[in-house]
Amino acid sequence: MNSIIKHFTIESHQPTEVIDITRLVLEFQEKSPIKEGMLFVMTRHTTTALLVTEGLSCIEEDILNNLDRLFPKQLDYHHHRYLPDDGCVGYNADAHLKSIFTGYFLYFPIENQVILKGSRQTIYLVELYGPSTREIIIQGWGELA
Repeated sequence: MNSIIKHFTIESHQPTEVIDITRLVLEFQEKSPIKEGMLFVMTRHTTTALLVTEGLSCIEEDILNNLDRLFPKQLDYHHHRYLPDDGCVGYNADAHLKSIFTGYFLYFPIENQVILKGSRQTIYLVELYGPSTREIIIQGWGELA
């Protein structure tokens, strides 16, 4: 089995934002020699998430609005206190919980050098504590063409 890995930098521009990375993931595989195997996508940040859903602006808005309802910023979180390990006050517990709830990685099978995903599935990086520079890692693993 073979592995190909690449790091990508993505700039977010809002405090919370849904960023379509489908093209980035598909282009990675198009350039990859992996014929049969798996593709993994991972974010390296505890205040971002990765999601797959239908690519509609109304759903993008619903994602952010409903995450805010589930984990409102103004709750009395234990994280909102002085953190001796960091030497500062934590104030982004809602972003951490949203990330935990949604997840930090995705997996797709590869068959005949094509990512197997639904035609309406869009791949998103969700910024939960921006704006910031974010890094995702994409790894293809499997048999070469």
